[in-house]
Amino acid sequence: MKVGRNDPCPCGSGKKYKKCCLAKDEAAARQPAQERATALRAVEPLASDDSFAGLPSYTPPPPPDPRPYSPEEAAREELWETFEAADAAEQTALFRRALADGLLDDEYAYEMLTHLRNEAGPTLWGALVEELRAARPDLYAHSAPYYLEWQIADALAAGHCDRLPALAAALAATAGDDLDMFYLSRDRLAYHGHLALLAETMAQAWPLVRASDKFIPGADEEFAAEVQQITMLAYLNRTVAPGADDPALLADVEQFGPVDFPNALADQIALITGQADRPWDRADDPEDTRINRLGFRFQGELVRRWGMPLGRAELARVALLTYIAERRDPDSSIAQVVRRPKGKQKSTALTAVDMLCPDRESLDRYVAQKLSFLSSRVIEAAVTLEAVPAWLCFLYDQGLMTAERRADALHDLGKLVQQAEPIWAQHPSDPALGPNIRAAWERAAEG
Repeated sequence: MKVGRNDPCPCGSGKKYKKCCLAKDEAAARQPAQERATALRAVEPLASDDSFAGLPSYTPPPPPDPRPYSPEEAAREELWETFEAADAAEQTALFRRALADGLLDDEYAYEMLTHLRNEAGPTLWGALVEELRAARPDLYAHSAPYYLEWQIADALAAGHCDRLPALAAALAATAGDDLDMFYLSRDRLAYHGHLALLAETMAQAWPLVRASDKFIPGADEEFAAEVQQITMLAYLNRTVAPGADDPALLADVEQFGPVDFPNALADQIALITGQADRPWDRADDPEDTRINRLGFRFQGELVRRWGMPLGRAELARVALLTYIAERRDPDSSIAQVVRRPKGKQKSTALTAVDMLCPDRESLDRYVAQKLSFLSSRVIEAAVTLEAVPAWLCFLYDQGLMTAERRADALHDLGKLVQQAEPIWAQHPSDPALGPNIRAAWERAAEG
């Protein structure tokens, strides 16, 4: 994620980045590469090793002093100080004046627009972004994924769905440079049920992602798997009688890579649509396979019984299965706080069924990690809490939970949801999140 000068410092000091680690980071970036390499190779002699006796210990050279501001940089810093002290109307005027005078660079344009997003309102803010794009397309391009993600969020919040295709196409054009913002918008579009548009957008982005050298190894393969999954879900959304052997589906999916496991694709479709069932107690399936199949059955249940859009149900399935996988991993931070069900002694191993039922402490940690400054996966956090009451009911219906345990879990986890409610009020860019969570829990409470 991009860290701005006025964002909280990633070191956790609570200060603004520019008042804390910015100067140090800039100095480190200017330090010659050879000096940094030498410093990293330097090792203090070990006390028990006489082979270094008599040799002086290495002291890395101090980083050079930050260079003084150029006149242009000094003018920009003065502009920012004036901007910070101004009210919203004056800040808008200062931004437009700086844009007209050619004083902005990418950093200051991004910082001002980030601040004005909270102060000027979505309509005026959107106009300012368009003014930047028209007047300085070079500056706009530097942070375009961020601007587009926010514009998509605003369009969804305002119900301006007619704006989404153009915004999504523009975002797809940036996917070769930045996937973080792309995935945030993917979650937004899926959450609000725009599967057809999302499938088209990911298809447009795929050639750029595949050709890019800016991502870690395997990112292109992960993206290909994602776009195949979304393409399959978009097919289910528009098809009356879907089938894994449908030539139209196979043609759509295989443009992003071969379908290595056609039986798995058929299994997913059958489970999501309710055409087949896989009882939990089938002993011939490995545990991971049973959990995954349970997830697809739950996804279909969310759509048919709870009226959730298929794209949002997909986010819920992935979020809950990820949470369960982390609870089962003894090395994860989630697993360290897993609370045992009533009647389970510490010496008694937790079963797979035990791990299916969320507990307050580990769910709290899982959601908090999604909301951290460096993650900010708000949609993932929200859809997890929205889906939990339906998941508990689903487990009960499958005979995997007693009525008493379901009631206890609903009561205990409901307290967590109540405590988290102010969080959604702080994210007005998607006003549907809070009410959707509240409605899901109210429905569960009504039985």
